[in-house]
Amino acid sequence: MNSMALHFDLRDNVLFSSWMISGAGGYFGTIVFTISLAILRVVVSNHVFKLQAKIERNRNPSEKKVQPAVDLSRFQIYMERLPLAAAGAFEVFLGLVLMLIVMTFNASLLFAAAVGSLIGFVFFDKKDLAQNC
Repeated sequence: MNSMALHFDLRDNVLFSSWMISGAGGYFGTIVFTISLAILRVVVSNHVFKLQAKIERNRNPSEKKVQPAVDLSRFQIYMERLPLAAAGAFEVFLGLVLMLIVMTFNASLLFAAAVGSLIGFVFFDKKDLAQNC
């Protein structure tokens, strides 16, 4: 049974009962998996942001690019947004898996999720924050 307080127990269920951390190697592997998952979530989030920006640019062309206005059918609009929706759903899935890992209350896994997010934001987040201010 998982403790409802932060702990560093080496014997813990992670996502399901068959994934039992059984020693130092399993513990290290789970920490590496958690860091990788957090980095991947940031990369996917960045991809979703880029897809949204691309759709917005196609919808509202800048003054420099003159494109003829095309009347798109609803089906074409849905097909245009399908990759964005799929990437967004995958981002939510990754976030929920990370949440379940953190809900084990294992302090090392909580720290690993935070470190993975930090690494992801520092090295892989390419959003220009100055434009949004």
